Amino acid sequence: LSQTYANAEAQLRWHEGELVRQQAEWQEATLVAEWTQAVLQSMTAGLLIATEDGTIQETNVAAELLLEQDHDELQGSALWEISDDERWAQAVATAGGGEAVRLTIQMAANTLMCDVTPLPELDTAEGSAGGLIVILQDITAEIEGRRTHLEAMGTMADDLRTPMTTIVSYTDLLLGESVGVLGDEQRRYLMRIKAGAERMIEMTDDLTRIATGDEHLASPQPQQLDLSRLIESTAAISFDRFEDRGLTLDLELPETLPSIEADPDYLRRVISSLLSNAYFASSVGGKVAVQAAQSSGLSFDGIGTELNGDGFVVVSVTDSGGGLSAEASDRIFDRTRPSQTPSGLGESGAGLALVKTLVEAHGGRLCVESTIGVGTTFRFVLPVSEQGWLPGADPLDEERSKVTST
Repeated sequence: LSQTYANAEAQLRWHEGELVRQQAEWQEATLVAEWTQAVLQSMTAGLLIATEDGTIQETNVAAELLLEQDHDELQGSALWEISDDERWAQAVATAGGGEAVRLTIQMAANTLMCDVTPLPELDTAEGSAGGLIVILQDITAEIEGRRTHLEAMGTMADDLRTPMTTIVSYTDLLLGESVGVLGDEQRRYLMRIKAGAERMIEMTDDLTRIATGDEHLASPQPQQLDLSRLIESTAAISFDRFEDRGLTLDLELPETLPSIEADPDYLRRVISSLLSNAYFASSVGGKVAVQAAQSSGLSFDGIGTELNGDGFVVVSVTDSGGGLSAEASDRIFDRTRPSQTPSGLGESGAGLALVKTLVEAHGGRLCVESTIGVGTTFRFVLPVSEQGWLPGADPLDEERSKVTST
């Protein structure tokens, strides 16, 4: 009996010690959980945590404020129901499939940048379980600031258009020799003044269009074109300007290039903008090369399309501007890029973004390749006929919808 009693006392003391240890661990776990909950609730970014089937299990105060719904309304509701935008439902479905998604969307009165991310599966007593986490960031102020910036750009563009138009009008008057006979040298310089002023007017039109959100350029009026001749005529306007700066403009255009269906005005603007970029990017005495060729079975997977075969033409404009830094490469098509153009680029982000829009509106693709210390090549691919496009819906309609949604 004494031995049994001693054993019982020893077990009791062990259980009492184990109980104290477990209580300490529980208190520590509770403290960490409360601390984590306090951190989540104090976040300025909204947070939603949902189960694998999309049922919302946890929210923080910021999410409730941004979505203008209280905790009880969100708790237990379906994640895809917090917005009627089909892009949101698609993002939730994509994240449910294991891929993280980021999108900008209007919810309630706020413009939100949403990161929808799948949670890793955790092993529990009931089996493995995963879920979804959504982080909501309010970028309404940034969007408004950007809109104000674009409106200011539009106002400046309108102010610039009047004096540029006046310059063109008086240049035409002088070229018409109504106020005196011109010599060959005088006429040559006046032609360059007029070309420069007209280029400025095109740029102000682009700025106005971007500032007002007018995307009519995404609806080209295609017709049969001889691409080689169009490139030649567009480049001819720039020859004198390139020569004045000591730049060599080299055209490599085959005589047998197939005709394409494109809007001549828009395609001329694409080539003119790329030539202008190469002109300003290249150093004095450098070389700018323009090449065009049929696709000849090349694959274009690297520039965002699976199209291949002989139904396409490829046009490239290569400068000698020393190449682009990683930062500049990431911001080539940034419409809000400041007026200070990075080294290696000659055009503004607005101008190059317009080039990309115009190429894609024709069912084509645009890519950029750059080598530090050498130069940069802008290359675009255009289909020569409907047979060159992917089967299915009209590719122009698809591209227009992409441009409009962007």
